[in-house]
Amino acid sequence: FWQESAKSNLVLISGPGDQLSKSFDLFQNYPNPFTKKTTVLLATSYKRDVELVIWSLDGKKVKILLDDQLYPGYYSYDWTGLNDAGQQIASGVYFCTLRWNDKIIDSKKLIYIK
Repeated sequence: FWQESAKSNLVLISGPGDQLSKSFDLFQNYPNPFTKKTTVLLATSYKRDVELVIWSLDGKKVKILLDDQLYPGYYSYDWTGLNDAGQQIASGVYFCTLRWNDKIIDSKKLIYIK
């Protein structure tokens, strides 16, 4: 099987007999801390609906980076410090969570400096 991400140029190649784990990987964003843009990478080993969300420390949703079905592969998403309304957020600590089936699978801390 071969699948190229629509939002990335990263590719996952698998052949017969390959044993892909049925898991997610949410990697630490880079750069971190960031001032203009940061990149969040994630990987999934099989097709599923996922949500990648930026949260403030007080538990408010700041930005939905992804709410879609992903095929096996590696994906990258950029965040420029804007909320869902397109407004610049304040400097501070934020969390990026990867959710599947209404459960948080993994979370990473992001530091934004304006």
